[in-house]
Amino acid sequence: MPNGLVSLNVMEDIMKARTLTMGSAPTTLAPKLPGILNRIMTWMQIARERSQLAELDAKMLRDIGLSETDAAFEARRPFWDTHLR
Repeated sequence: MPNGLVSLNVMEDIMKARTLTMGSAPTTLAPKLPGILNRIMTWMQIARERSQLAELDAKMLRDIGLSETDAAFEARRPFWDTHLR
């Protein structure tokens, strides 16, 4: 190979070794793991916070400026629903 260039076949072999094929679209899984783990940890935190919110009494809710209706609505939202309202 001239000037240290890697042949196309070698590059394809390297990519195949580093790639997990999902359907027809190959994707490299390793770089996505931190993002996936971060998303799961965020969802766990949201679920925990919403559960704790559901346990607060009316006085505690007033102290933090929430109505019982607003707190109940927020506590019922699923953990994956992270959009601000």
